[in-house]
Amino acid sequence: MISLPMNSAALVRLGLTMMAWAWLVAAEDHPATPAPLPQDTPLPQELVGRWRILSERLFYDKGGGGALLAATGANAAVTRLLELGEKGDWSFGGSKGKWSVSPATDEDWKRWGIGAYGPTRKLVLADWNGGTADGPIEETAQVDFLWVLYRVGPPAVQDPGTAHVKFSRAPGGGGHPPTEGKK
Repeated sequence: MISLPMNSAALVRLGLTMMAWAWLVAAEDHPATPAPLPQDTPLPQELVGRWRILSERLFYDKGGGGALLAATGANAAVTRLLELGEKGDWSFGGSKGKWSVSPATDEDWKRWGIGAYGPTRKLVLADWNGGTADGPIEETAQVDFLWVLYRVGPPAVQDPGTAHVKFSRAPGGGGHPPTEGKK
């Protein structure tokens, strides 16, 4: 299992990114993936809007990580935006599907290979890269970051592993006021 820093500040400091997600394909040996929420479940509107990739990293099943590229600057490889719609639709480049939010469980943290460090909710993206992706929602008084974790494998990458993509609100990306009761 991969062990990541145990708090969001340390995760922010990672600032790691790898080749654009478009070069990745779903691995055939998916672990159990989460099911989206029923369609009648209200969506948290504070997630609606455009999100940009802040960092991206591939963790190989055999250990180690994937190649890194800067997410900003002259050699930027990551320019696509994740758009979460009000009615539960998402798009990322030419890809699209449905999104939902559910509680992050102990089983999720085990599946992600990360020690629980605070987030209590997860974002679930159905039809992401031929399967379902999900990841923690980091929030304080507002939603700060969204994580999308999903399986990848050859031929697009050398060895199978899990991609960890961290999103932050895109400039002009919309958004809603903080959720009532959040601190």
